[in-house]
Amino acid sequence: MQYYPVLLDIRKKTCCVIGGGQIAERKARSLLTAGAAVTVISPAVTAGIAALAAQRRLRWKRCGYRRAALKGCVLAIAATDRQEVNRAVSQDAGRLGILANIVDVPSLSSFIVPAVAHRDGLIIAVSTSGKAPALSRRIKSDIEKQYIGRYARVMKTVETARRQLKKNVTSFRQRKKKLVSLVNSLL
Repeated sequence: MQYYPVLLDIRKKTCCVIGGGQIAERKARSLLTAGAAVTVISPAVTAGIAALAAQRRLRWKRCGYRRAALKGCVLAIAATDRQEVNRAVSQDAGRLGILANIVDVPSLSSFIVPAVAHRDGLIIAVSTSGKAPALSRRIKSDIEKQYIGRYARVMKTVETARRQLKKNVTSFRQRKKKLVSLVNSLL
């Protein structure tokens, strides 16, 4: 399958995580980091999810999954160990036009989540299209160790230069030429 890579703006949008274990907690935290309004659906959750709910950083519905849980969601992540629940989330999300990720089951998912290295606004996503997630994580780790700091510093310099060029140079071609030259000189 060929995926279309995209970064979604989910700030203040309702996203649902079905499941209450460690993977569900990790998914909920990453959604919170992106600014989503997160609802966790599970009769039981990790201490971390419970703490986030107690701090009102996310909403926890202490119940099993039902299709109504997806109402108003733009994105759902199923992270349960029950295949029938994961399959139901996939089918319900499809019927409702909601993006869904069924953890570790790309064939039931409308999107997959890449391994992500990020620093200071720089986001580098790595994917093996669901074929070798362990390799994606290793590549991400290598990027974090070897490149992300350097590229994040370069990005800040280029961002400042770009802002100045937009004020002072009207030609898109000229701005682009100067920015490409700057990037090449910094790397």
